[in-house]
Order: sequence, then structure tokens, then C-alpha cells
Amino acid sequence: DDAASGEDPIDLEDVQPGAKTTHTVQAGETVYSIARAYGVSPDAIIAANNLVNPSLLAIGDVLIIPAQ
Repeated sequence: DDAASGEDPIDLEDVQPGAKTTHTVQAGETVYSIARAYGVSPDAIIAANNLVNPSLLAIGDVLIIPAQ
């Protein structure tokens, strides 16, 4: 059970094309891995969240994932 482990995999069936969504950062994730999972560019996530240093994500940060 993924919920018991505290890890929720990204379910792309829940992501509607053209719709903005959010993502809560989990351990080991980077802007680049999150961007790949959602099919958007890392630069789009960086811009949507005004990230000065995208290497400084913290577990639990909530990122805006822009529309594809």
C-alpha cells in the first residue's frame, strides 16, 4: 500500500492536458525528475514557481505544474 509508505506515485491519469496542477515534493525528487514525470519542461516549473535555485527543493514543497 503506497499510502502506508508515505509515497504517492504520480498518477498521470489524474493530470488533465492543459490544466495546471500541483505536486508535493517527495524525497529524492528534483525539478528535472518532476518535469519528466509530468511531460513539461524544467524551465516551465522553475518559472511557474519563481525558483531562484531549483536545486534547493525541500520535501513537502508544493510546486505548481503548468499546463502542458
